[in-house]
Parts: sequence; structure tokens; C-alpha cells
Amino acid sequence: LRLSDSISFVFHLMPIITIYHNGRCGKSRKALELLEQSGLEYTVVQYLLEPPTEEEIAGFAAQVNGGIRSMVRVKEPLYKELFDGRNPEEAELIRALYDHPSLMERPLVVVDGQPLIVRSEEALERLKGLL
Repeated sequence: LRLSDSISFVFHLMPIITIYHNGRCGKSRKALELLEQSGLEYTVVQYLLEPPTEEEIAGFAAQVNGGIRSMVRVKEPLYKELFDGRNPEEAELIRALYDHPSLMERPLVVVDGQPLIVRSEEALERLKGLL
């Protein structure tokens, strides 16, 4: 085993973490605090200023528990305005999240490519288990 192999192996053990964060959201601040306490490196994306691409949103939706519908804040007035009581197609929801990132449930934390919406205490505990 060469030293370079050992270094590469160590780097692969560290999770790659990204939090799609809204500082005005208490649950998002709580998840960010957990990441800070973990001592791990992570990336913060202020998704209202830098929304994920439609491709990224579709990728998250394909992996997140509950699919795209679990990623959308359906009680927001903007959602009701956009869809007027109808049940939109997945592609419409993906486009809506891209065009209106405020409709995205938060926080969304991605650990090693696995997205997790951290709204509940249970989800917070699952995040702790991934760190």
C-alpha cells in the first residue's frame, strides 16, 4: 500500500455534505447547527439566491423519500396561485421549484449524494446518523 493510496482512502471516508439553506427558517438553522457541531466540512448553498438546476432538482426528487411532492411547500400561497387546486405533473413541480425556489421544502441536506429533507425531529436524527 502506497502513501498516496492511504490518503485517497482517507478522503473517501469523509462524507460530502451540502445543505440547501434558508437562514430565515428555524429548522434550516437547526440542521446547520448540527453540521457545525459535527466538525465535518460541508457546503452551504443559499438556495433562494442560487437555486439548484432543474436537473439537480429532478435528481433529488428521484432519491428523496416521497419524491418531488415531498419537496414542495404546498401550503404556500404561491403554490396555490400557480396550480389553482389541480394536481400538477412532476415536470411542472420541478420547473416550479427552479423558477420559485421559495417553494422548496427546507432544509435539504445532501450527504454523499443522498438527499434528506430535515423538517422533523426524526429526519434530524437520521441526519445525525449519516454524519
